Amino acid sequence: MTAKHPSDHGALKSTDPVEVPAYLQSADQSALTAAVLAQKMDAISRMFGGIARDLNNSLSLVLGYCDFLLEQTDRENPIHRYAAEIKTAGEQAVDLTRHLMSFSVHRVFQPVVMDANGLVKEAVDTIRHVLGKDVDLKVSLLPEPCFVKVEPADITRVLVQFAGNARDAMPNRGTFSIATTVSDLPKSAAKSVGTAPGTYVSIRIADTGTGMDEAIRMHIFEPFFSTKSHNGHTGIGLFTAYAVVKRCGGTITFETQIGKGTAFTILLPLVERPRASAHAAEKPKSGKASVLIVEDDKHVRGLLCQMLSPLADSVIEAGNAQEALELLGKTKHVDLLITDMVMPGMNGRELGERAAKLKPGLRILYTSGYTDDEKLFADELALRARFLQKPFTLQQLHHMVRELLAH
Repeated sequence: MTAKHPSDHGALKSTDPVEVPAYLQSADQSALTAAVLAQKMDAISRMFGGIARDLNNSLSLVLGYCDFLLEQTDRENPIHRYAAEIKTAGEQAVDLTRHLMSFSVHRVFQPVVMDANGLVKEAVDTIRHVLGKDVDLKVSLLPEPCFVKVEPADITRVLVQFAGNARDAMPNRGTFSIATTVSDLPKSAAKSVGTAPGTYVSIRIADTGTGMDEAIRMHIFEPFFSTKSHNGHTGIGLFTAYAVVKRCGGTITFETQIGKGTAFTILLPLVERPRASAHAAEKPKSGKASVLIVEDDKHVRGLLCQMLSPLADSVIEAGNAQEALELLGKTKHVDLLITDMVMPGMNGRELGERAAKLKPGLRILYTSGYTDDEKLFADELALRARFLQKPFTLQQLHHMVRELLAH
């Protein structure tokens, strides 16, 4: 693996070679381990995906009505305090479902091109808080941008997860370091870690903690494996981190030695600098819009109607796709269709395709806590369509709607 760095013009210049860790020298064994991990990821992600859908619908109601209570009560009112506590508990549950969905095959992947250095910088404050005052933080980033295609919130969670593990491995002070480089991964090394050869951005995360013995190393990325027997740890942290990075086309390697610490390296494919969007300067339409909400859960549908009322002149609702198509046929003007993905009969994506033919120019917002519509995963969402993962906040919904209704 040969280290490089980006130049001003986006070219790459070779520097010193980076040694492949000794534990990766046995390519056949490593490839077998990667294949077994992939099988486990698939089975568990399917199970968690189904659980997450129903849980996310319930959490949407909890968090949505908490937002209304917080907006409509004074801070001195005990109800305001109770609502805030309920919302905090709900957000903790959301964080767990995000972990579950991070490695679900049934999740719409909406990556953006980001500078890896910027991702690390944005996570630094949270990482400092997680590490605490007894751990020194050192950050060494490339002087030039190095772009990767990821979901930023997922990568932030991965970095914070590693920081939490490092803190626990350094109970008597220590150093936690993060560094970025750009490296070539040749075919032999790529095979040994279960990824494709190419040029990768490396985010190396190292600690000076206790290190791991062979028994732990063999199971480090397995689901539900944990060395922590208290504080409610579920053992899905590193498994989730591994799955998040694999979803981005990369992988994670690690080196560890008892008494000398552990280093994880996140490898993400290097991509081209993003071009400026022709729609970046668009501003929302003045005035309000007509919105059709399609949701088979009547409680969630009622909440969405309340959430959208400040942004819409009219909000009409339907409990299934067929009812929605009938309403579209009768209604002269609809600006935005908001539809759940998983419904009895016709699903949300199929409804969106038919609705767009009935109403050219219609904007579409798909929502779901879980969907197995592979076509939605494979296709790029059209300019006039977006996807919003449940549960979402009032602010997230309003932001997405405003974006879709822009000229």
